[in-house]
Amino acid sequence: MPDLNDLKAAFVDTLEIDAARLHDGFSQKDAKSWDSLGMIRLIAEIEQRFSVQFDLMEIAEFKDFGSIRRALTAKGAAV
Repeated sequence: MPDLNDLKAAFVDTLEIDAARLHDGFSQKDAKSWDSLGMIRLIAEIEQRFSVQFDLMEIAEFKDFGSIRRALTAKGAAV
C-alpha cells in the first residue's frame, strides 16, 4: 500500500525537487516547476501511484503538499 514516502516520491519525481524541502505548507510558490502543467503531471502521478481519482472540486482545493496529503487520507491512503 502506498504511503507518505510514495507521495513525497511523486513530488520529487514530477517536480524535480529535493525531498527535504517537503512539508505540509510546501506550495506552488516554493517550486517553479509546480506551474499549471506541473500540477497536471503531479495529479496524474499521484492518481497512478495511489490508484485513486480526484474530481475537479477536490483538485481546486489543492493548495499545498498538506492539502493533497489530506485528500489522499480522506480516500483511505496511509499518508
